[in-house]
Amino acid sequence: QQYDFNLKRQKPNVFLLPQMGSALGEHNQTSFGLFAGICRKGGGYISVRTNGKLQLENVNPDGNQRFNGKSQKSHIAGSLGFMAYLMKYLYLYGGCGYTARSLGWESADGSSVTEIVRAVGPMVEGGLIGRYKKIAISIGYANTFIGFNYFLKKNTYGELTFGIGY
Repeated sequence: QQYDFNLKRQKPNVFLLPQMGSALGEHNQTSFGLFAGICRKGGGYISVRTNGKLQLENVNPDGNQRFNGKSQKSHIAGSLGFMAYLMKYLYLYGGCGYTARSLGWESADGSSVTEIVRAVGPMVEGGLIGRYKKIAISIGYANTFIGFNYFLKKNTYGELTFGIGY
């Protein structure tokens, strides 16, 4: 008796989602970027978000001056991680990366900026992706550890992420 086996090639799911991040807590800040991943039962992804400014310009270190009430913000975050197929239409992702975020106030004459908030450090993130046919929606949370002290809330920076795409 002979058996004939036909192996069926399984196509991976490719994810391309423009993503938005919104800071939680004080000094709210928004960033935009791209989430790109590939997954069958398991897979990986890369994610990058920024507000278009990578660092503050003309930073005044002493801050002994009057301010005009305008602020400047900079933000960049990048991460790599793993993805897993949970069930029909639902995927889980998680990874780690790095965030650099600053908030500064402009001087009265607009010539310099005094940095008042700086969140720079390692980041962990996780979330879910729902996919139906060619539409994917993601929601997640990214947390940056400032000074490597997780237990003090003032030393963490949280960001809620949302994406919709292919």
